[in-house]
Amino acid sequence: MSGFRDNRYWVLLLLGFFAGLPAALTAGTLQAWFTDAGLDLRVIGGVTLLILPYSLRFLWAPVFDEVRLPGFDRRRGWLFLIQTGLVLSILMMAFMTPGERFGIVPWLIVPAFMASFLAASQEMVINAWQTEVFDAEERGFSAGVYVTGWRVGAIVSGGVALILAAHVGWHSMYLMMAALMMLAPFVTLFAPRVHRDRLPRQQRLMSVMWAAIRDFFRHIGFKAALILLLIIMTYKLGDALALALNTTFLLRKMDFSLETIGLVNKSVSLISALVGGLFGGLWMRRMSLYRALILFAVIQTLSHFGYIVLAFSGKSLNLLVMAAFFENFCSGMGTVVLLALIMNLCRVEYTATQLALFNAVAYMPRVVVGPLAASLVSHFGWGNFFGICMLASLLPVLFVRLGRRALNKLQLSFIK
Repeated sequence: MSGFRDNRYWVLLLLGFFAGLPAALTAGTLQAWFTDAGLDLRVIGGVTLLILPYSLRFLWAPVFDEVRLPGFDRRRGWLFLIQTGLVLSILMMAFMTPGERFGIVPWLIVPAFMASFLAASQEMVINAWQTEVFDAEERGFSAGVYVTGWRVGAIVSGGVALILAAHVGWHSMYLMMAALMMLAPFVTLFAPRVHRDRLPRQQRLMSVMWAAIRDFFRHIGFKAALILLLIIMTYKLGDALALALNTTFLLRKMDFSLETIGLVNKSVSLISALVGGLFGGLWMRRMSLYRALILFAVIQTLSHFGYIVLAFSGKSLNLLVMAAFFENFCSGMGTVVLLALIMNLCRVEYTATQLALFNAVAYMPRVVVGPLAASLVSHFGWGNFFGICMLASLLPVLFVRLGRRALNKLQLSFIK
């Protein structure tokens, strides 16, 4: 824990919190609101498409590498502006309801999409700042710190928010989340400046994307690059599939109340997210990235086991607590090692652009998992569905094994 004597880690922890805060507001919490409003399962599954900006953010990522806002350094200026926009979009969500429609699309989707767009951009800029502020040997632990903050923020907006919604209503809850988000720009003001800057060479914004892609394949090698991209694409596939309709499963199938789900997320999930994220970051200091990728992929498959038992056994608070604990602890470790891999593949000339590209690859399967999850549940039932998710979680192990030589060649080890 000596790393926390460095103020950079505290700033990163808070920035991670504010990166995770809007995530659930446009995903699980919004899904709960739509479920509570009695919308059809197919419409609820469509809500998961709001993560589309996370897959497409590479399209506007070059702006963050090439354009510097006046009065700030390259990262903090954009971060301050994005966080201000997030506050406004969440406020807009607070004044709408799922029942108000524009054709077949609820009006609430519009500010929710704006919030998702800005949240994806915020994560991209924070990760770029993180990659440039921390050295290579610090990135394993810094990834654990960031993921811990992110998951705590997501639990507040996904657990505490449900408790608040049960007591004060959805609109008041979203107003409270917007008020909490107002603190984010002040944290940005205290973030250390980025002293590493891109090379003094001007490029057209449209050419930056191609330059970043070409730089990656030239630096890594074509075959190795393809294997690494497959690892990134599949590493969180099982998690994304299992959690796509998780809130609907707990509310509609298991008949848990909003307050119960919120309390479990607030207590058990908070503790397991803190322990899992930090444990994963600290553990990575003692092994190579290759070994961590294998081990954490196997561990995160366990995150689905509790939900399989819950689906077949029926409603049980004890099983819910167990499932929530393993999901946050195990899945958090997988997120840490994936982020560490992505950061170590980035080059300072194209940090934001390459981060966005790699994260777009990681989020690519998640774009379709909502409708896919709804279809799988309809055909196989909830218990078998979570079993399929476990099998999907083992897929990246194959690609990591195939990429062992590439990983070792790149010397992406955290042991000097």
